Amino acid sequence: MSTSRTDAAVRARRHATQEMLERLQAALAAAARDHTPVTVAALARTARVSRTFLYQNQQARALIEQANRCEVPLQY
Repeated sequence: MSTSRTDAAVRARRHATQEMLERLQAALAAAARDHTPVTVAALARTARVSRTFLYQNQQARALIEQANRCEVPLQY
């Protein structure tokens, strides 16, 4: 693969990853708004990403961890 094709492939992958992160942020915002539990499986479905992406991408994991820290425990 030539350098220009490699560069184009890298740019395309970064763009796709950014889109996945944006969908994840929207899914997290919806979960917070609707007071639904934040689970990897539910987020993957809502954001239309794989669970593998959520576990392997450091930014995705950080977003999920941040959302879990911000959740207010239910009072009974």
